[in-house]
Amino acid sequence: PTEYNIPKQVEYIKNYLKKDDEWYFIIENKKHKPLGTTRIYGVKDKQYTGGSWLMIDDVPLEAVMEGSFLASNYAFNVLGFEKDYFDVRKENKKVVRYHLNYGAKIIGESDMDYFFEYYKDQFNELSKNHTKKILGYEEL
Repeated sequence: PTEYNIPKQVEYIKNYLKKDDEWYFIIENKKHKPLGTTRIYGVKDKQYTGGSWLMIDDVPLEAVMEGSFLASNYAFNVLGFEKDYFDVRKENKKVVRYHLNYGAKIIGESDMDYFFEYYKDQFNELSKNHTKKILGYEEL
């Protein structure tokens, strides 16, 4: 949760800028209008956690998919991570279904969350055959 406390948020950003194991992304449409954010964090060895999505209301599904694709591509193929370990609230059924459809596996659960893992090889295979076609990417 984020407090509505500007000095705390400014302090968080100052501290973030000193880190070398956390990356934030602004997701924009083709006209450069910001639609939301996501991040890579929780780095440990060759794994990371992708998520902390915050999107505006009524954002097109393609923009969410593109943001997810680009963040995963950066994590796996630029930064060299091998596994994304993340959680999704059980009540967020659309997001749970999205991740399952793209090959993520549920490896555990709590009362509120499912815990997933998703591997670089899965992403690269899927991006060759499916995601790039949907999003209109030929090559990255």
